[in-house]
Amino acid sequence: MSELSISRRTLLRATTLGAGALTLGQLACARPAAAAAAFYKGADVSWVPQMEAQGYYWLDAGGVRRDILTILKGYGLSAIRLRTFVNPSSDPVNGHCSINETAAMAVRVRDAGMAVNIDYHFSDTWADEGHQYAPAAWANMSYSQMLSAMKSYVNSSMNVIKNAGVTPTWVQIGNEINSGICHPVGTSSIPAQMTGLLNAAYDEVKQVFPGAIVMIHLASPQRSSVPAFFSAYSSHGGKWDMNGFSSYGSADLAAGLVADMKSVSDAYGKPFMQVEVGGPASSPSGTETTVENYLTALVNSGGQGCLYWEPEVYSPFTGYGMGAWDSSTREPTAIMNAFTAVGGGGGGTTHVLLRNARTGLCIDGAGLTSNGANVEQWSETNSTNQQWSVESDGSYVRIRNRATGQYIDGAGATSNGAPAEQWSDTNSTNQQWTQVADGGNVRFRNRATGLYLDGLGNTANGSNLGQWADTGSTNQQWTAIAAS
Repeated sequence: MSELSISRRTLLRATTLGAGALTLGQLACARPAAAAAAFYKGADVSWVPQMEAQGYYWLDAGGVRRDILTILKGYGLSAIRLRTFVNPSSDPVNGHCSINETAAMAVRVRDAGMAVNIDYHFSDTWADEGHQYAPAAWANMSYSQMLSAMKSYVNSSMNVIKNAGVTPTWVQIGNEINSGICHPVGTSSIPAQMTGLLNAAYDEVKQVFPGAIVMIHLASPQRSSVPAFFSAYSSHGGKWDMNGFSSYGSADLAAGLVADMKSVSDAYGKPFMQVEVGGPASSPSGTETTVENYLTALVNSGGQGCLYWEPEVYSPFTGYGMGAWDSSTREPTAIMNAFTAVGGGGGGTTHVLLRNARTGLCIDGAGLTSNGANVEQWSETNSTNQQWSVESDGSYVRIRNRATGQYIDGAGATSNGAPAEQWSDTNSTNQQWTQVADGGNVRFRNRATGLYLDGLGNTANGSNLGQWADTGSTNQQWTAIAAS
């Protein structure tokens, strides 16, 4: 044991936080729970195939023609949202966003090393806060018929994504669904039917992608329809992993609107992110400030990310006025600078404690700096040995200790009970983890081995952090707590 580790242990508080010592609600009151262990900057670029089909292309800030995803990555974006319609028009100009086109675009996103968000519009065209038309093929269906259609559609479309070799990080079951989906059958005024349809979608997503984070997406978080929706959905047994929000409020409103997102999310123990933000292309500096303010507020509130809608657009394509590319130069405007101005933690890095849901012990680097050293567990000290940055790495995350700089590494272990180790940066799949939302907690599954980080039921300070196959138990659930 290193001198650093021994020194840390002399700083332990007299009171040990054992299993069940604090409820999640009490813990949130003591110190805000981090709604996310990683922060994603991203964009919805669903118009890209349509723009490319019409001859549009993009230059970077230096005037060099590049793939749009390459340019966006250069601004620190690591996530891309892609919408899909049920049976879009066959029109060669406007007939886009079929599941096959969405899957092809998702492959490009995956190959660019970026996380994928599939955004279902349960319609043949745009579904949004004011429009939730059922697909034409479903229009005259009864509730029971539509339930079957929903199951079949989501299962088959998710398998199209799977067969393309893409694993989405998130799946939005509906787009801005404040008033429900597939009107009139799934309207929010008939909450039992709305919930039944959404639960059917949730179940089919999980059948194909058990680790996908299924998101409920609402618009305008300040409106009374938002808490009303969640109240009705929850009381009727609604299933969801995460909240997503659209908000286009001005710069001075950003902090308050993010507070609204956080408030309703905390009420149901759900992580949250902003899946749509934007501002006038005609005022690049003003929109840059707006996006900066949202990013800062989200990072400071524990949000999981912020996605711009749609930065790649420039005139004369469509009448959309919130793109971030200049129509005369084909280069990005100042709006994109917002993503480099704000880091993962308000200009720095967000650090969290990872506390086991069963035992209350926190993952602890124990001051160890040697490659291959075990990762330990200790009661909460909030020292830098227990502070971890969870860094996005495409569709995965990596978990790095603040005190030592070492990463949690699966070390190629495939046996249940094998300890998790610490290693310097190897950029291998042993250090990549799938982050899986589980209620208000998170689980981490190693990319190389498929094993989950597991507290092993240990309650003794200094015990090893282990790895185990999926058990679904609280030993594999971790609460991310913002480091103070």
